[in-house]
Amino acid sequence: MFVNVDSPQTWSQIIIQQSLDAIITFDESGIITDWSPQAEVILGWKAVDVIGLSFVSKVFPEQYQEDHSRTLTRYLESRDPTLLGKRFETTALHRDGWRSEEHTSELQSH
Repeated sequence: MFVNVDSPQTWSQIIIQQSLDAIITFDESGIITDWSPQAEVILGWKAVDVIGLSFVSKVFPEQYQEDHSRTLTRYLESRDPTLLGKRFETTALHRDGWRSEEHTSELQSH
C-alpha cells in the first residue's frame, strides 16, 4: 500500500479503510460513528445506512442484544481495562437477515 504522507487522512483512517476485518466504531451512547468498507462486505450495510444508528441493534440478532448492551454499559460505567482487548466469537446479523457465527469481536477504547 502506498500512502501520500501529505494526505489529510490520518493513519487510523487509512488502517480502517484497508483492513481485511470489519471495523465499526461507536460513541459512548453506542451510536455508530464509523463503518469500514470490510464491515460493508461482511454485514451487507453501507456506511451511510448505519452511521448514527445503534451499534448493538444493527449488528447483533435480537436475542443477543441485551447481553451486548450489558457488556458495553458495564465497561462504560467501570472503565474496567480487563474488558478491553479480548477477542471473542460472536454472532452477527447480516442485512439480509441471516446470521453469521464466525465473527471475532474485540472491544477497544480510544
